[in-house]
Amino acid sequence: MVYAIYDAMTKRQRTIVVLAITGFGLILRLIFLVALKHGWPGWDSPTIDSLYHHLWAKQIAAGHVFSGGPYFRAPLYPLLLGLIFYVFSVISTKLFAASFPDWFGSLGES
Repeated sequence: MVYAIYDAMTKRQRTIVVLAITGFGLILRLIFLVALKHGWPGWDSPTIDSLYHHLWAKQIAAGHVFSGGPYFRAPLYPLLLGLIFYVFSVISTKLFAASFPDWFGSLGES
């Protein structure tokens, strides 16, 4: 039955259906995030795991990749986050130069 419906649809109709389903899913996620933002007191400040990953990623972006000891947690996520911090701090410094706020410290100067 599903294949009969699929075969009867044109490529444009299939594209519209996929975009409608994707858009509906995006709207549901946005509604969830807005509700979460208004109902969760920890929204504005990272705690525990997210704080640990954030601080570790800032150290990685500053050039301190290896801590010298065994890892407490898996390093892939903080490494990726540190790379993102570094790239965007350098790009932001190049784009906004003198008006760039001191969000990343001296990362953009490297």
